[in-house]
Amino acid sequence: MNGAQVRWGIIGTGNIARASFLPGLREAGGGVAAVVGSREGIRAEKFAGQHGVERGVEGYERVLEDRGIDAVYITLPNALHAAWTMRALAAGKTVLAEKPLCVSPEETQAVLAAAATASGRLWEAFVFPFQPQFERIAELLRDGAVGEIREIQSSFHFQVRSPANIRWSRELAGGALNDVGCYPVQLATLLFQSEVARAEASASWSPGGVDEAMQGFLAYQGGQALLFSCGMSRPYDTFTRIVGGEGEIRVRNPYHPQPGDPVQLRRGSMVTKERPTRDEHSFAAAIRHIHAVLRSEAEPRYLAQETAMQTALALEALRGAAQRGL
Repeated sequence: MNGAQVRWGIIGTGNIARASFLPGLREAGGGVAAVVGSREGIRAEKFAGQHGVERGVEGYERVLEDRGIDAVYITLPNALHAAWTMRALAAGKTVLAEKPLCVSPEETQAVLAAAATASGRLWEAFVFPFQPQFERIAELLRDGAVGEIREIQSSFHFQVRSPANIRWSRELAGGALNDVGCYPVQLATLLFQSEVARAEASASWSPGGVDEAMQGFLAYQGGQALLFSCGMSRPYDTFTRIVGGEGEIRVRNPYHPQPGDPVQLRRGSMVTKERPTRDEHSFAAAIRHIHAVLRSEAEPRYLAQETAMQTALALEALRGAAQRGL
């Protein structure tokens, strides 16, 4: 792109676009929100006017038909991610699709097949690997700071108050595992680099049939384990502990860190703290990287092809284990 501004289209007017993507885009620099599409034109125009998008249009297809759009951010309900990701790739766009990229391994296989022949790149919107906090954790692990990784313990809870929220919809693939439980699973995919051997899970279910909360265990073929807890019915709470044979790393805010959030290394009686996070908005580092790739200034990292299938298989194993407990 030779240094030009990256022009983004947004498919959907979900709250995460307003609260996370657009602030991250502004902080990252080098790009502009050019168009947002909604099923209702009035809603799209209102969203654009309120949140600094150049224009709003009726219909998602109109975003993809715009030849001036370089990249597309998909913020639709989970059940619609796969179909619109494939349409965006077919239109030649680079895609950042909200997580989970798909709601089954079968969908994931179809999307990754489409990505393999597309001219654009595909990222799943797990943005934490791009942040300095994760880069520092990975560096500590590579340097053997805690010895061989044996276990990850991770929780991610928040509160969904409105009964009309799409996260309570079974038809739209809502539920705690898909919304926040997928983060610990993605973290384990990245750090263990091993396939799941066994899954156990227990869930509490909403009247509409989605998992309101889940506690789970994944055993990996490499001998490691993930223990996690997630839910949608208590105040925001997230924490991760990475345990090795010679120490551990504790992270207060592992998935959307803020400046000042600590990474704590414990090894015997030694305890050290670092605060590597710089960006105010968690999406900024990922968007900055995508811009660099589109300008041929960087090689792509953390593409969906690298982790999406392994994470999808792990999520499917946990869903099955939780359903068996009904």
